[in-house]
Amino acid sequence: MPSTSAIRVAALALLATSCRPTAPQFAIDPALASRVPPTTIALAFVDVDQLRAAFPKLPALLGASPNAHALLIASTGAEFLTITRGADVSLLGPPALIAAANTPHSPAAILATAEPVAAHHPIWIAVRGGTPLPLPGNFANANNLVTLADSLTLTAALHNAVDLELTAQCPTPAAALQFEQRLRALISLTAAAERQPQIAAALHAIQLRRDDRTVSATLLAPAASIQLLLEP
Repeated sequence: MPSTSAIRVAALALLATSCRPTAPQFAIDPALASRVPPTTIALAFVDVDQLRAAFPKLPALLGASPNAHALLIASTGAEFLTITRGADVSLLGPPALIAAANTPHSPAAILATAEPVAAHHPIWIAVRGGTPLPLPGNFANANNLVTLADSLTLTAALHNAVDLELTAQCPTPAAALQFEQRLRALISLTAAAERQPQIAAALHAIQLRRDDRTVSATLLAPAASIQLLLEP
């Protein structure tokens, strides 16, 4: 699994919006959760059935097979493991991670971060903070935020427009303030450099909130403006 897969999941989370009714609540499938290696620091989930119903061509970007129903991508910071739920559970990744996934072990710590959002969102990302992630290109700038937080989650809700929320839990109020300031600066710089008016407008529409050690960023924008993120 290439290192850009987790980034693609984040972009696809923005796209997983349609005019369909809100889906039932989701929880982490135990058959998938039990395969998450203990050393996982970032975990992304996609309900492939819902994504395929709204955007038929997009699951292929994640390497999902036609028979896949759900997909977990686990990152240890250096390697990726794809855990797919179809008729059975299948694993794709380095042999050492596959071996770790198949060896009985205590639940991975990242699952505790993911559980609160997994119960309500068919597409989500959970990240253990404090450790830089292997993000490509300009996405590496996000590590200035990741290293300030204890944990982060990114979710997309299913409405008529994109309803995206990033939540960061920081170790101290001072760290939360610094996180908010860095995120605000990153959004401003990105919006100023953006040549697509729809994307720039969406960036300017992001709302930031800080409450003690928690920082939240929310975005409500037309799906078409986010879809441009996947175009060459």
